[in-house]
Amino acid sequence: MKVNYVVTCWSGPRRFMEESYEKDRTHFLKMQLQQLLKCKNSLSQITFVINHNPDEDVNYKRFVKNLPKKVNGVPLVVLRRENVGMMFGVWLHICETYGEEFDCHFVTEDDYVPTFDNFDQIFLSQMSEKCGFVCPKAMPTSVRFWKPCFDSWPEFLEDTKPNSEPNQRPIFVPTGCVIGLLSNEAVHCLLDKYGKDLYEYCKADYEIVDRGLIFCALHANGYSVKRLTGCYRTTFLDADRKFDTYGDKGPLILAPTLFVERNI
Repeated sequence: MKVNYVVTCWSGPRRFMEESYEKDRTHFLKMQLQQLLKCKNSLSQITFVINHNPDEDVNYKRFVKNLPKKVNGVPLVVLRRENVGMMFGVWLHICETYGEEFDCHFVTEDDYVPTFDNFDQIFLSQMSEKCGFVCPKAMPTSVRFWKPCFDSWPEFLEDTKPNSEPNQRPIFVPTGCVIGLLSNEAVHCLLDKYGKDLYEYCKADYEIVDRGLIFCALHANGYSVKRLTGCYRTTFLDADRKFDTYGDKGPLILAPTLFVERNI
């Protein structure tokens, strides 16, 4: 399978400013390159998606312009886009840009990096027909979980609204940072069915875009979400800026850059 490693990048202020990033806005990009050089992989392409920042630092511009063309032989491509839609906007943009060129996109954010060799193959081993997303951690949800959202459910996604039928399978929604292996086929299925409406929905303000509704759409169209917590551990930064590790066994597969720096 051809996999495109997609890094959503941002050069502006963040809700939580790490000291290293505050001093050097290219810090996370450097960490991505460091780990991609360090960790063996079978990636077909690395794509840095730079979300537009009108106040982008001059050093950041220069660094992006001078990024290597390849990382351990893997082509590195830079895409610039309007800063809308958060991570889901990037997903749609990438899938539309590359069409059928890739089977999957390994989607991550600039401050989360792989930690060991062949991390991509671990995710690929779980990808199967009608799997939409493979992620470190996901929780099962039921109709009761979604009922408070029913009044504001987008009309164009009405067919994705969970129901209480006895055979209704639980809808798995990623928790923590939404990173993992995304099926190109699954996203194109949503684009073909919901088209412009899905784009407009993902361009809404961050507080309006509920990550769960995207996964309800995948679920309603027959695509599952798989999780790795039974075999691998993943560390995230929680709301209190503390490291929270999911999974009770196996090696650490993904982690925030700050965690990697402290544990080298």
